[in-house]
Order: sequence, then C-alpha cells, then structure tokens
Amino acid sequence: MATQFYLTLPSNSSMAYFQNNTVANFRVKLTETIVLPSQWEVALTELHYPHTWSTLKRGVQQTFLYKISSNPYQTVVLKETQYSSIEQLTKALNAGMSKETQTKVKFSYNRSSRKGLVDVKHDTTVWFTGELATVLGFDQDTY
Repeated sequence: MATQFYLTLPSNSSMAYFQNNTVANFRVKLTETIVLPSQWEVALTELHYPHTWSTLKRGVQQTFLYKISSNPYQTVVLKETQYSSIEQLTKALNAGMSKETQTKVKFSYNRSSRKGLVDVKHDTTVWFTGELATVLGFDQDTY
C-alpha cells in the first residue's frame, strides 16, 4: 500500500445499504476492506456542510423596541423565518419600521468586524430582545 492516500466518502454513495443517510449524518460501505499494517495519522482535508440552522430560535418571538423623543416605545416583531444571512436579518429589521422611523434608526452589518451596526439619530432609543442583540454582535447589557 502507498505511504499516503485519499479516501473520499460522499454521503450518497451507499444509499442501497444505508437508506437513512442524510447529507449531515451518513455511513459509507467501502468497496473493499482497507487494512493498515501499522500506525497511521488521519486528517480531514475537506468538509462540506449545509446551512440548515436558524439565525434565531424558532418559537421565540424576536422583537426590538424603539423610542423617538418623548413618544411611546414602538415594537417591531420579526417574522419567524430562517434568515440566510445577517444582512437579510438587518433588511427585515429595517423593513419592520415605518419610512419615517427609518430616517431615525438604520440597521446594517459589517462583514469585517462581524458586528451589527445601528445608526441611531439624536433623541432615539433602541432596545433588543437578548437573543437578537447577541446575533447582531451586541452585548445583551449595552445598547
């Protein structure tokens, strides 16, 4: 046997043997047994995984509140969905506010710092639910 070799294990290669295989959890039947006569080092050189997790917990209402001047707090409830990116989430946050409010509060995301940005104009306050603050990169105690 060679001193090194690659073994590719596609998730759909043994469906006849393992019908319950999924992309994220699978077993593979090799065409022949591999016998390693001594100690070997093994390395995972490539891994593909699907993006199947939610940005926010399902079943938990995600909201943010904002207050402009002495007006009462306004609440924006986010649609429960799987946001494909933080950018998509910030677009949903912006879309949840009236056009007038969008001139006072603007959400964006900085890919370099991996932090959410909130541009809040004078005399405006914003408050998030804890998880929403965390997803956007804010400490839960500082807004």
